[in-house]
Amino acid sequence: MTFNPVIPLPMMIIICILLIVMKRKGKKFIIQLIVVALLFAINLRITIPSDNVTTIKNEVDVLFVIDNTISMLAEDYEGDGRRIDAVKENVSTIIDSFEGARFSLATFTDVATVQVPFTSETDLVLQAVDALNGQAAIYAQGTSLNVGADALEASLVRTSQHRHGNSQVDDYENGDEDRIRVVFFISDGEITDDSRLSSFEDYAELIDTGAVLGYGTRAGGQMHVREYPYSEDTILITHTGDDFSQIPGLAIYDEGNLQDISEDLGITYSHIQHASDLDEVLKGIQDQIDEGTFKSEETAGVGVAETYYFFAGALVIVLVVDFILCRRKLGKER
Repeated sequence: MTFNPVIPLPMMIIICILLIVMKRKGKKFIIQLIVVALLFAINLRITIPSDNVTTIKNEVDVLFVIDNTISMLAEDYEGDGRRIDAVKENVSTIIDSFEGARFSLATFTDVATVQVPFTSETDLVLQAVDALNGQAAIYAQGTSLNVGADALEASLVRTSQHRHGNSQVDDYENGDEDRIRVVFFISDGEITDDSRLSSFEDYAELIDTGAVLGYGTRAGGQMHVREYPYSEDTILITHTGDDFSQIPGLAIYDEGNLQDISEDLGITYSHIQHASDLDEVLKGIQDQIDEGTFKSEETAGVGVAETYYFFAGALVIVLVVDFILCRRKLGKER
């Protein structure tokens, strides 16, 4: 049992004493004492341990599609910060803003991978995002944003997805029309493999809202990458100049490609240059999904239950009885 007083106890004690001192005449003083006691109990905000807690299920599925190519390691976010590190921080912020939702993570390099199917276990998603560190240099063969479309298909088009052997991960039914689908497509927009950007329009009908989030600068940033998988050491990506000197390679932000993707998907586009840029994006999305289906649900778990409403109910009953007695007394005096 814990106490969480709304009004500080010393002040509430003074108020209760004043209410008692203002004694009413007759037998109704007992009612006055009961009212004061109930007010005191309500103010204490007593909570007790409970096996069932009420959780908010807002019927939202949030999919992160994240570019995990070498260019996302470019060091040009708010100075010399890595793009991928900014993405990690922003994903955590997004998850915090969608309490009760389910989340999924898909990434793309030269292949698309569903890292985490839809789940309400946010730690699984955060751990997977935190592990993103680009490809090893030995595997890098150029970037195609079209692989991002493959990531959307792998996550949204399948009729169901299961994480075998892990009951914490929920099934995702593509035909569940009651759930609102939010997609965050995260990339720097760079294409380096001579491919042309394909249309993403086929996936627009599978998305209710979301945003294309762009990271990087038009001036570009240099990249320190792992040469081999699981290597702790990094090397600077360079190319040979006309005088045979090694010049740092730069990953250039391509806004046009990201704008095209946002138009195809029918979701907003935003260039994230500072953490505050994300706030406006999230507010716009939250305003859109406020018209969705929301519900509270009793679930088994360790939590606390409020008791103040029991005292509040008793207070209402006592006040009604007091009102009836007063009416009767007035009737007799007439």
